[in-house]
Amino acid sequence: MEISVLKIIKYLIYDRFHFEKSKDQWIENHQETYDVLCEKMNQSAETSFPADERLQDLSFTVFDLETTGFFPRAGDEIISIGAVKITVSDLGLSKQFYQIVSPIKKPSNEVKLLIDMTQKQIDRGKAFPESLNDFISFADQSILVAYPASFDVPFLQELSKRWNMPTGNLPHIDCHKLAQYLYPNEKNTLDHLVKKFGIVQQERHHALNDALMTAEVFQFLIEELIQRGITTLQEYRKAMNIK
Repeated sequence: MEISVLKIIKYLIYDRFHFEKSKDQWIENHQETYDVLCEKMNQSAETSFPADERLQDLSFTVFDLETTGFFPRAGDEIISIGAVKITVSDLGLSKQFYQIVSPIKKPSNEVKLLIDMTQKQIDRGKAFPESLNDFISFADQSILVAYPASFDVPFLQELSKRWNMPTGNLPHIDCHKLAQYLYPNEKNTLDHLVKKFGIVQQERHHALNDALMTAEVFQFLIEELIQRGITTLQEYRKAMNIK
């Protein structure tokens, strides 16, 4: 997806400076919370999982972001984070996380309509550092999973960078790439896989709903992977050409 020249110009002329001013003011008023999160992100950089760890023994945090757009480097921000913590053998979906994030720049009416939120609901959300702190705590000692992780993980890292926070090491699995590996000749959209596996379709563009559906899809994909003899993290990385 391409970014418009007008959006870039507006960001460079106005939005960037408004973001920096609001960010600095928030950090000054919440320095202790900010310092704790930065330390937590530094610690996450040291998180690692043994290569011979069995997939069925790992814990996964399947998450989804709703954002104001697709380009965090051009001013787009996160509006909500939804997640569910699971294991391959336990898909109880009881360990859930959902938070609304109040972005510095107000989202457009089109975005609010898409995610079915009012400005009042968004304004009641937490600042990004607070929500990220809560999310990292929720996801502790687990591998992140997203559909696609190629969007959600870099978005988290880029927004962290804009807040002058460590981006950390975020071990993750890209559910879309996994589906492409297992079913290379299929249209592997989330909606397609939800239908393929007979999963109940929930309302889209809601971070928790999308995370819950992705979690169910992910369980089917991991079970298929194990049936094909790929049972450890090392074997998964080798199959996916991940170094």
